[in-house]
Amino acid sequence: MPMREALRAQREHATVLSIQVQATDSSGVRQVFSGKLPPLPHLQQADFEGLPIHELVQRRITELSAAQLQLQIRAAALHGDWARAELLLAQLESLGQHEPWVAASIAFTRQLMHQRDEQRMSKEMMYKSRKMQSRLSSTDEARFSLKDDAQAPAHLRRKPTEGRRTEIQM
Repeated sequence: MPMREALRAQREHATVLSIQVQATDSSGVRQVFSGKLPPLPHLQQADFEGLPIHELVQRRITELSAAQLQLQIRAAALHGDWARAELLLAQLESLGQHEPWVAASIAFTRQLMHQRDEQRMSKEMMYKSRKMQSRLSSTDEARFSLKDDAQAPAHLRRKPTEGRRTEIQM
């Protein structure tokens, strides 16, 4: 939600987000639960810019940007536009300089790019993009490490390539 809309919602409804859940318990009694965010403080732009960046949020933003680039690489490969795919891969590599998981996935992408394999490239980019867009993350997640991620529960792992046979043998 854009900041302008959030501020308007807070002015009009005294909150940016409110939720109400209705359920029926095992006895057949209807239950209603509701909650809302407390009012957000108003900050001047300079104060806002002075706030520290939340590392996990920044990491997820980078992953979402990488996912969009992967979809664009996929489209370029499917159209046989390898020059555009190379240009987009360079942008992805730039993101990978700041995000190890993105960087780890680039080596295989580069290999597929070299082979000019449209179908494998398309499949890898589709699945990798989907994973980066929708993955769950732990609130105490550390920076990406193949070794550490191999120890994490399967639903929290970040693999450099997609597929069942890409797990690290420890």
